[in-house]
Amino acid sequence: YVSSQAPFTDAEMTTIRGYFTSNMEQSGAHEGFVVAAPMKNNPDYYYHWQRDAGVSMHTLQYTDVTNSTFDSYFEKYTSWVECVQQESDPNNINILGEPKFNPDCTAYGGGWCRPQNDGPASRAIALIGYANWLLDNGNKDFVIKNLYNPNASAITGTTCQESESQKKDCGYVGITQQECQSKGCCWQPEGQGSTTPWCYYPVDGPSGGSGAIPTDLNYVNNVWQDTSNNCDLWEEVRGPQFYTYMVQRYALLYGSKLAIRLGDTSSANKWSNTGNSMVTDIKSFENNGIISEKQRVHDCSVIVGSLYGGTPDKFMPNEADVYPPSNEALLNTITQNINYFQSEFALNQENANNGIKGTFVGRYANDVYPGCSNNGGSKGHAWLLCTNAIADVFYRNAGYWYQNRNNVNKMTKSYLKSLSKLLNITRLPKAREYISKYVDIWDTIQESEKSDVIKTVSGIFAQSGDDQLQGVSNYTRQCNLHFSEQVCEVTTSNGGGLEVGAPDLTWSYGTILSAMYYRNESLNIGVKPWIHDRNTSAINMIYNRMMPQQDCAGNLCDGQCHD
Repeated sequence: YVSSQAPFTDAEMTTIRGYFTSNMEQSGAHEGFVVAAPMKNNPDYYYHWQRDAGVSMHTLQYTDVTNSTFDSYFEKYTSWVECVQQESDPNNINILGEPKFNPDCTAYGGGWCRPQNDGPASRAIALIGYANWLLDNGNKDFVIKNLYNPNASAITGTTCQESESQKKDCGYVGITQQECQSKGCCWQPEGQGSTTPWCYYPVDGPSGGSGAIPTDLNYVNNVWQDTSNNCDLWEEVRGPQFYTYMVQRYALLYGSKLAIRLGDTSSANKWSNTGNSMVTDIKSFENNGIISEKQRVHDCSVIVGSLYGGTPDKFMPNEADVYPPSNEALLNTITQNINYFQSEFALNQENANNGIKGTFVGRYANDVYPGCSNNGGSKGHAWLLCTNAIADVFYRNAGYWYQNRNNVNKMTKSYLKSLSKLLNITRLPKAREYISKYVDIWDTIQESEKSDVIKTVSGIFAQSGDDQLQGVSNYTRQCNLHFSEQVCEVTTSNGGGLEVGAPDLTWSYGTILSAMYYRNESLNIGVKPWIHDRNTSAINMIYNRMMPQQDCAGNLCDGQCHD
């Protein structure tokens, strides 16, 4: 994990990973339960969110460089998924779209924004990665028995002839026959008081395989266009979402490759056709070189959408280019987000005045969720998962550009110009000066010089990742490396830098593990971070800065944040 000037040491990353996996080992819960955060009041996060668990399990696997610890966790997680997929739903929706589950694997019955149709996609992505690992290691039996049986009985054609127990709810309370059938679903009224859905999904044939993975992917395949009801990953608004589309597309394409590997060509074709058809809808979120959710601005869901759903990536290196971390529009979007939160959060302004690089970012502009029901301030603060995600993008770019240093046609004058704008915002003046001088002459220089520039770009991205995590490493060290949900965004005299909201948030741990994993990957292939803008005195100041110690495994909603 480390080299010179690393944000976290090897020993620190081991500690962080221990906190991460402890959230997968909660006593008294059904095996495979992944708690969002081990806090039961103010706020109560003692639940299993499909999304958080899915992305965390996937991260658990690919960041385990020894391939030795995740197997037992995934066996239990598979058991959990099989359990929840078979549960009855208390909220009159398809159980697969439920976002939140109790520790005993029953669906949460309280009011909530549902369905959330990115959850099954994230869950499938994690299980597909695990299935591929099992197949690589000769354990096909577990795959066939639990994850994906390609030889299940297929049903030819599309049919509405299903038993009551097979009917999966396609509608909502009050849906009409016309509305139901316009969605391509089946309509069959039942008797008064019946719990059987009147509007339900058809059996889509040939149906291909069975198991936890096809169950989720067939659901995604059927509902991805039903955006009017779908809730976003922040569980607040409904409608089409860039993030949801990205992970749904990724899951379908990733699943199609597993289906081919297992000989299920019918499912492979169905899922790949749907995944490829989504690209037009995904690209509708880009306008003037910026990606933005349709209902919010400066939303970090776009950034994590690229991390979890952008292609090509290490798992699908030959897939079509759809907003991977190296995409120029994503770079512009990050520049815009950083610029906004630098002025929005007083903590960022104070850090800048003290020579501390990196920018804490929130979920989106004008967020009002402070992470606590009281005493957490009056607005949303900096989110660690979003702040870490930007560093992850930078580290992935470091590796990407180093690997493509001799493929000079991938770099463009426009990209260099966009990178120069980012470096101006992130306060790397010497790097910006270096990049800017090549913007106007890029098309005239020799390929060997272009290759040298691209190699330097990789180092600039690596240093940008380190800079982005300076504040994160500083403040989380005050908490003995516990990562909460949020960091108070005000000045330090008012509690700025103190952690607030849910302590030990699983997703926060996952994002720092991923960022540092890709940092390590880039340095291992030869990336050398750009050192010419490195402020050693500022780094020393960060590590020695005195702040009040917090009990960050306890309740963080005690009025320490005064915005």
